[in-house]
Amino acid sequence: MRAYQGNHKRPAHRLLIINMDIDFRPHKRPTQGRLSGYDPVVTEVHVGDRIQFVNTDDNQHTATGYSFGGQTVPENYRFQGDPTVVHGSMIDASEWSTGNVRSHGKSKIFNTGPTGIFYFACAYHQGRGMRGAIVVKP
Repeated sequence: MRAYQGNHKRPAHRLLIINMDIDFRPHKRPTQGRLSGYDPVVTEVHVGDRIQFVNTDDNQHTATGYSFGGQTVPENYRFQGDPTVVHGSMIDASEWSTGNVRSHGKSKIFNTGPTGIFYFACAYHQGRGMRGAIVVKP
């Protein structure tokens, strides 16, 4: 019987930070549409990576997922649940939420699951364009 050779360790899943600040504007408009208020405004991750939101602003914010996936962000999305309350644990096409993240605070850590483009917004500043996208790759 042949012994197993090689080092085929599964790569560790990364923890990515998305900063929240109403004044953040990307240098160019992303292909997903009008997005701002998060840095990075479009975050590319792989299935199994984890995400945490950090509020670097003096204002309270949320990051709340749209129950929508697609190539461009919808302009007039209305949340179905209460975006100011923490819920969900997976970044996907459901309404997960950080709930209220106070100034200079951190959210809980979210997992990334299915592949796709998933949009989120601040419940307080969505009308001012505070929206972002998470692109989950295999």
